Amino acid sequence: MKKNYFIPKHKFDFEAVERIKNADSISIQPVLPEIFEWVEDINWPVAQELVKVLVKFNDLIIPFLKDLMQKPDGLREYSVYYGMMPLLTNRQLLLLKDELERVASNPSLFEIEEEYDKIARQYLQKIL
Repeated sequence: MKKNYFIPKHKFDFEAVERIKNADSISIQPVLPEIFEWVEDINWPVAQELVKVLVKFNDLIIPFLKDLMQKPDGLREYSVYYGMMPLLTNRQLLLLKDELERVASNPSLFEIEEEYDKIARQYLQKIL
């Protein structure tokens, strides 16, 4: 199977979402960086479906979520806070605990303006 078999080709590539949905963790792991690029803008129809599918890959997605939370750029992390976090299990949220605590207790000015600190506190209350 080719590496790009799972990577969406355009923002309406729901066939790729179906392939990802039916994939196993071993097949998906090498292409997760490219797949996560399609989640960066939650306004894309494919992103809205991908966030629902990606959460099933449990621990594999945590490094990507941490990266998006650590390096906010004004767009990418919005997908995490508003698209993926509501779908995460408590176990997945626990794996993000350090990042959530940092955002909750020591947010950047940008994170305060976007109210990510409030969201982080809500999820910390849920898991603690």
